[in-house]
Amino acid sequence: MYKSLQIPPEVIDQITKTLRKSHKDKTQFHRSMLQTYQNDYQKYENRIERMYEDKLDGKVDDSLYSKKAESTG
Repeated sequence: MYKSLQIPPEVIDQITKTLRKSHKDKTQFHRSMLQTYQNDYQKYENRIERMYEDKLDGKVDDSLYSKKAESTG
């Protein structure tokens, strides 16, 4: 029954191209999201470091530092 069923080569080619494009789009999306998350992480790490340095330099008093440290951690 299925032995007589054949898919034309041009249909197979189109399916293959579509699947490759879909995979490429998904990969690109995931890379983009990963880069966004890495950038956000680095931004917050930098802020935490600056906050700590401001505390050490006396630019931020103990109560403000404690309040901000609690909200980040």
